[in-house]
Amino acid sequence: MKSDYLWDPSTPPSDEDADVRRLEALLARHRHAERGTPRWRERPTRRPWIALAACAAAAAVVVAWLLLRDTTPHWEVHGLVGQDRVHPGETLENSGAADVRVAIGAIGEVAVAPGARLRAEDCGGARHSLYLERGRLHARIVAAPRVFQIDTPAGRTIDLGCEYEVEVREDGATRVRVTEGQIEFVFDGREVYVPANARCDALPGAGPGLPEFEERSNALSDVLVIASGMKTVVAKAPGAILDGFLADCTDEDTLTLWHLYDSDTGGGKAVAAEGWVRERIFARLARQFPFPHGVTEDALHAGDRAARRAWRDSMQPAWRVQGRPR
Repeated sequence: MKSDYLWDPSTPPSDEDADVRRLEALLARHRHAERGTPRWRERPTRRPWIALAACAAAAAVVVAWLLLRDTTPHWEVHGLVGQDRVHPGETLENSGAADVRVAIGAIGEVAVAPGARLRAEDCGGARHSLYLERGRLHARIVAAPRVFQIDTPAGRTIDLGCEYEVEVREDGATRVRVTEGQIEFVFDGREVYVPANARCDALPGAGPGLPEFEERSNALSDVLVIASGMKTVVAKAPGAILDGFLADCTDEDTLTLWHLYDSDTGGGKAVAAEGWVRERIFARLARQFPFPHGVTEDALHAGDRAARRAWRDSMQPAWRVQGRPR
């Protein structure tokens, strides 16, 4: 092959290149050709309105959910026909035959007994609180102290992390019983501490009286009569009865004795011990419970609330230990 046609197609072929030209003719239909942009890239999007409609529908669902959901503070109600939640300012009345359960956010639950009527005050945020107008409820709360509160016609119960029962009679008289933990029962500046297995009664306009454990001794009953100044028929002089009791009283008794001593503070007192009784009680308590750092006898007698609260708090471990279930 003398021609360069095989290597350079622009060169004129010779007779000897006939085989090459015949092969070219056979392969010509497979020659590469520039086709431009592939058709799949030029294909327009089919029905763009379908994608837009899907997006619009999804957006409508989100907007409807935002508009219809209840974002205001409330408690969930279970077991009451026609009412599945209660908002601040709304009333809940159990006219059925079984307890109605109210979920107090994520901190606990209240069981509302038949015949009870309450009003929601605060349903979240810094505090949960309600007003029990009448009837009985059972609260079980697991939260930081003072987050949950129950107001009654005779005072306010402040939860300190516990389980307890509150009952309000038709005349507004209130009784609190604590099963676990502890509460504070307050009214017009007076603070009453109620630990587990103790109870406290309160009257409208007067507030809480003396807390006491469920099993009160006869001796303590006599002391309460003496402390109040009421006349009673006794075999001994009131001073001798009181001194004898103070010599033998238990840690459980000191819960009531402390509140007798503290009965001179606060307004609307449901009980107020006579001065000489308070003096002897103070001496007995001081022998068992030393004053905390910074607390003086003068401050205690002067009614300094911070000093009295600090001394009372130092006594609480003894009351909680003695307050275990029997």
